[in-house]
Amino acid sequence: MGAMFSVVGISHRSAPVAVRELASVRAAEASARLNLIRGEFPDAECVLLSTCNRAEIYASGLDAARHKDRLMRALLNPARDHAGDMASFFYDRHGRDAVRHLFAVASSLDSMVVGETEILGQVKEALALAEKSGAAGDAMTALFRGAIRTARRVHAQTDIGRGRVSVSSLAVEFAVKVLGDLQGMVAMIIGAGDTAELALKSLVNRGIDDVLVLNRSHHHGEDLARRCGGRACDFWLLDDCLLRADVVISSTSAPHVVVSADAVRRAMAGRAERPLLLIDIAVPRDVDPDADSIDGVHVCTIDDLQRVADENLARRQDAVGQAWQVVDEELKGFGAAEGAA
Repeated sequence: MGAMFSVVGISHRSAPVAVRELASVRAAEASARLNLIRGEFPDAECVLLSTCNRAEIYASGLDAARHKDRLMRALLNPARDHAGDMASFFYDRHGRDAVRHLFAVASSLDSMVVGETEILGQVKEALALAEKSGAAGDAMTALFRGAIRTARRVHAQTDIGRGRVSVSSLAVEFAVKVLGDLQGMVAMIIGAGDTAELALKSLVNRGIDDVLVLNRSHHHGEDLARRCGGRACDFWLLDDCLLRADVVISSTSAPHVVVSADAVRRAMAGRAERPLLLIDIAVPRDVDPDADSIDGVHVCTIDDLQRVADENLARRQDAVGQAWQVVDEELKGFGAAEGAA
């Protein structure tokens, strides 16, 4: 390959959510974080890819193995406490392995929910931001376009995405496993982004006709509720909504806890021993982990969904094998093109 590519990152495969949230980069922070990385490595091309399950820096013209510690620190949130050895949770790949990793990531083969399509949009957004900031030149643009092309082939030529799988639909499936038939129950969505929208649609498809939507921006929450069949509530009514809901799915981009243990404790005091399921699919986490110790409360994090994800994956092994064939075909073609460049 003409250019030497590298990646340093952390993901659900290498670290639990309690560690991953230390390296989470919110969308509003991505541009500033990318500029900091560029400032440290002015001669390299870089792309920052951050999702709920991964934070990665892809680079060209940089010996990432030599600078792994600096790249790792660039991913870690400067506002969080990074006690302990973090290096063991980060991975680095180089050359052909780095390219294959990105092609697999874009194709959702490295996702918790294999077959989901959200990651492809996030890969496109990461490239667009890097191009806009001047961090991506010809080499990184070619690499990411190759990954996007690969992902499109995977989804077009295999059944890997059959059933419209996503972390949001997985959360609802988990709720069904814990609570049984959801019809007649009250659900609450906290957040109003794409993940929240998918969760709301999945709940409605499961027969829940009373879904409360809470968001810091009441306007955005109202818009989501109107489009997808929910009912918008003011965020200051969180305690009242916790009192009424049977299942809560939270997926905000807040950098701090949104649902405190005290708020859950107050709600449980008025629920007459009715259980409460809190499914937290945000990174950093929205729900105070201490809430799980309250009687009648079950807190599920994004890592707890892995068992359901594994069951879904087992049903699509043939498609996964076909998808890897596409990745390796594209990898071979990309390497040939790079070598000819």
